[in-house]
Amino acid sequence: MRAAIAADTIRPTNIGSPLPLMRDNVAASAGKIIDPLADKILVGAIVVLLLAKGRLPTWFVTAIVIRDVVILVCAQWIRKRSNMVMPSMMPGKLAVTAIALTGALSMVVEPTSILIESLIYLSSALMALSIVTGK
Repeated sequence: MRAAIAADTIRPTNIGSPLPLMRDNVAASAGKIIDPLADKILVGAIVVLLLAKGRLPTWFVTAIVIRDVVILVCAQWIRKRSNMVMPSMMPGKLAVTAIALTGALSMVVEPTSILIESLIYLSSALMALSIVTGK
């Protein structure tokens, strides 16, 4: 429950932040780095708390954390090597959306329900797709 309150408090502040940049067609490279990092930290904290409460399986939370670490390390390597900041791509966005939905529903629906189990497998498939496609 604390994770849900924290997420509700933090996420809405992010909604309007890119609007002036989009209007002026300016991209802040710091924002391209900080925003995905903040999202990964927030999602990681929530899924770890849900794991501690017995609402998500260990293998699923481990996969999420490993995927995010791999993405951060690879993005940093690409940035150092080519001085390019990799943007978030659609398969990764879909994976994070599925993970967020899984986490949110696992707070109110029994973890062993077919809905939660299906969302866990959907999230896992989308995470694999995002790694395989490199996006």
